[in-house]
Amino acid sequence: MHWILLTAGSEPDSVKAMRSAVERHRPIAIVHHGGVTDRLYREGQIDKVHEFVRRVAGLGVMAGVSAHNPEVIRYVEDDGWDVNFYMTCFYRLTRTPEELADGLREVPLWSEFRPGDPARMCAVVRQVERPCLAFKILAGGRASERPEATAAAFEYAYQNLKPTDGVIVGMFPRFR
Repeated sequence: MHWILLTAGSEPDSVKAMRSAVERHRPIAIVHHGGVTDRLYREGQIDKVHEFVRRVAGLGVMAGVSAHNPEVIRYVEDDGWDVNFYMTCFYRLTRTPEELADGLREVPLWSEFRPGDPARMCAVVRQVERPCLAFKILAGGRASERPEATAAAFEYAYQNLKPTDGVIVGMFPRFR
């Protein structure tokens, strides 16, 4: 089995932990956590994520950036970062309270899940050459209540992603 390490660590202890994980468990890639990436972008500290990507590349594994905000993916692309792939959330769950209030013209599907978010992220995904792994295509399980909704979510994802892209679908053990 191949696996990808998702982490937000950029402190020295985290770098040591990543090195240890690579040596002991051999992940095929290490990706910067999307929620933290979005926060650092918003705070003007995106360079911390860029440094993270450089450190991961130095460990000899693929380096990825995860984001909920499509603007982050655009920024990384426009700035020419050397990343291997992206993890892209179909829903921008990292909006500030002000951004949520600003977007009230768009009626949410469920709390912060906005119906236009998947189209906004997919537009960016189709513009980048690197592979993307889309996640939360089922709106955090909300679009999996009925088989038709689940099928529609997968159909939408595969019609709107590139052939080199894939999806990450989490499993929640509702019944033990």
